[in-house]
Amino acid sequence: MNHSQAPLRIKTISILLAAIACFLLFVLLHTISKFQKDEYIYKEQQQAISYGESLRSGVDRELNSLLFISNGLASYLTVYKDELDSKKINAILEDLWSKAKHVRNLGIAVGYRLTYVYPLKGNEKIIGVDFHDIPWQWKKVKMAVDSRQGIIDGPINLIQGGSGIVYRYPIFIKNQYWGILSTVINTQPFLDAAFQHNQDNDYVFAIRTENRQVFYGSPDLFNHKHAVLIETNLPNGKWEWAIEKRDSERPTYFYVLDTLTVLLSLMAGFGVYYYIQERYSLRREALIDSLTNLPNRRYLDRKLVQASIDAERNHELISVLLIDLDHFKSINDTYGHAFGDATLVRVAETIQSNIRGTDILSRMGGDEFVLLLNHLYSVDDAEVTASKIMEAFNNTQLILGVTIKLSLSIGLATSIMDEKVNIKRLLKQADEALYLAKDEGRGRYKIYQG
Repeated sequence: MNHSQAPLRIKTISILLAAIACFLLFVLLHTISKFQKDEYIYKEQQQAISYGESLRSGVDRELNSLLFISNGLASYLTVYKDELDSKKINAILEDLWSKAKHVRNLGIAVGYRLTYVYPLKGNEKIIGVDFHDIPWQWKKVKMAVDSRQGIIDGPINLIQGGSGIVYRYPIFIKNQYWGILSTVINTQPFLDAAFQHNQDNDYVFAIRTENRQVFYGSPDLFNHKHAVLIETNLPNGKWEWAIEKRDSERPTYFYVLDTLTVLLSLMAGFGVYYYIQERYSLRREALIDSLTNLPNRRYLDRKLVQASIDAERNHELISVLLIDLDHFKSINDTYGHAFGDATLVRVAETIQSNIRGTDILSRMGGDEFVLLLNHLYSVDDAEVTASKIMEAFNNTQLILGVTIKLSLSIGLATSIMDEKVNIKRLLKQADEALYLAKDEGRGRYKIYQG
């Protein structure tokens, strides 16, 4: 690769390695950040679950205090079935209702028709109603009878108005269905009593039935990504809870951590990029002429050694051309050093554009250049290059607004095929040829003849 392509190649490598460093550090920091976030979220979820458990305990406590009413009444009806009359049943219902909390009414259906209700006031509409005629209640009624177990239904809309939680308990006498007991619970007072010892301003929650009907709290809570969902098993039913900490958004330091992850990753990438560029720049300054951007003598020495080894191994020739810009001191004295520097740059560019990509042009200092031609198979190949360079300077040059005619003196020496290459001797031979070119009037090239 030509040395002029090296900066682009190094820049590409720098960008690639910087991107890799940036990506690897980002993955590492992101993994650490994610672990901390997951740990924080897990702790919040556990705390929310613990709070939910306390809420469920309150519901279970209040519910169990009410369920004994139906169970006890069912046992009484079963034992004293032959002694029952309407007065006794109403008296029992009145006594139970007066001792119960949060109960709107108690009802007894003989068969599937509501026959007894207490208190009657406000519940007149349901007397005589057959459960077969109440579609939204019949499913649970039938389920209670078929399973022979108590079932929670609701909160549901009531015929007499409003809504409530209903506990259905079937009664079987001598293994035959006799009727069903209904305990209608006032929803809000019941829940208020259940939650009175578990009020925590740090949390909000909502409850919905197994049919996804929300009856407590905000329905939107079930769609929040930070909400914890738990279930309460009821007699042949369930409620679902959504619990969320009021300050459920991630702490500020998580956003800071995300920002630092990105910034540190980018800084690592930039650091790698500039480190490689700096190292290359230092190395380049040690090997490259700062004015013409050509390799210097140190760089050329390395290439001469490598070229001699390759020539011997591949049975090839190498040639060395020593090139001097004629009358450079006069140019400097006439037009100034800035013009002289621009002239040297123009000479370097002109020679560079007339050689192969594998050839190496080096500036030794002042107006002296060395051109290494490798992979040659004939002395004539070197002479063709020398002629081409001389021809490139036949025309005048426009430099910093000044039209000037430049000329070169070139001394050329070529190694001998299948002989060990002596670099010092080859340079000395080229120097002798250059001296001869100058001695003969400059503006020409001479080949060392031996």
